[in-house]
Amino acid sequence: MEEGFEASLRRRERGVREALRRAAEEGDEYAVVTHTGDLENLLRLARMHGVQVGAAPEPDTVGGAGED
Repeated sequence: MEEGFEASLRRRERGVREALRRAAEEGDEYAVVTHTGDLENLLRLARMHGVQVGAAPEPDTVGGAGED
């Protein structure tokens, strides 16, 4: 069961990272903020369960989202 959980978590992480990349390329700041939050939640879940996944998004990826 744990192997399925890990695989699912990694698959979700890859999907969110791809969505974040596309949103950043398109200049969709709302989607960048939303996907960044989703990714942070997935990374937190992975840490809680000892699952190795990629690193947190770099500030450059966010593209200044949230700034006025």
